[in-house]
Amino acid sequence: MLLNITERPNTWEAVATCQLIQSFDSVAFSDSAHLKELAWLLDAMPAMRREDPTAPLHALQYATAYRAIEYSTEPYIEVLAKTNNIKIAEIRNLELTMDHAPYPQMAELPYGIIACPYGTTAGLNLSHEVWSHIIRLLRTYGLPVYMLGEKGQRLDAGSFLEDEILSNLTNAEKLRCIQTGSTLIVGAPNAWTWLGAALHKKMVILQPDVIPTRRWFWQDDPDIMHLVYESAQIQIPLILTGIRQLIQKL
Repeated sequence: MLLNITERPNTWEAVATCQLIQSFDSVAFSDSAHLKELAWLLDAMPAMRREDPTAPLHALQYATAYRAIEYSTEPYIEVLAKTNNIKIAEIRNLELTMDHAPYPQMAELPYGIIACPYGTTAGLNLSHEVWSHIIRLLRTYGLPVYMLGEKGQRLDAGSFLEDEILSNLTNAEKLRCIQTGSTLIVGAPNAWTWLGAALHKKMVILQPDVIPTRRWFWQDDPDIMHLVYESAQIQIPLILTGIRQLIQKL
């Protein structure tokens, strides 16, 4: 497969692109100004053949897939492939290896729980009030609790210390934190929970009942628990009980 990245991907689109790439045995890239946006992730992927395949060039576009996903029950990666005329036999779970990747030297986080509250779309986000209760619950496990999001994202309702907010780290540093600093990840479907799955982390994924379960998080893994909540009537005690019960199963 020969890819041309025609749009600058945001973080979750970059991860989705690598998920798509890893469904093929051979991938090459045409010259692209946006390829550097994927470099931090491509470096962490296992070695794969990079010679030019015989397949035609595919211009990978994200906007069409983003619109189409609202009307589909298929996983996002399948929609991304179909809207770009790419055929895949099956979606392979993203695998990452950071043993040899040129990642920055940084102090390792004390082992703890990482909360990733902000989803790929607004419809996946619980309110700050709900998350304040979730963070309080997570702190009862006696481990540091960190908050991870895009640059500038915070969760003031969680009363985090500044060094517990990982959002302003580089993407490479965030990936390292997920690998070395997390015993558990709790969050919505997003780039960071996808990367947690790629690194085989124990996770609790929170998502509303109005969105097909496998749209944003299709991975089948015994270390990944899904809590589907009723979006029309958010009941905080039920969400907290569900999280507690799922953590016990991990």
